[in-house]
Amino acid sequence: MARFARMQVLNAILEDGLVPVFYHADAAVAVKVAEACAAGGAQVLEFTNRGDMAPEVFKELSRY
Repeated sequence: MARFARMQVLNAILEDGLVPVFYHADAAVAVKVAEACAAGGAQVLEFTNRGDMAPEVFKELSRY
């Protein structure tokens, strides 16, 4: 089940005017990037599935 409604996400993207997109294999670094994006005002970010560690890192990020 989705945590956020599609329209809620779309409205946040339109409001922000950008979506930070990133990948990092280290969950601790990825969390810091997500925190920095949020501190900068980003309401939405995209964590890309580029590396072998992506599922594990995504799982950690989804806790925030």
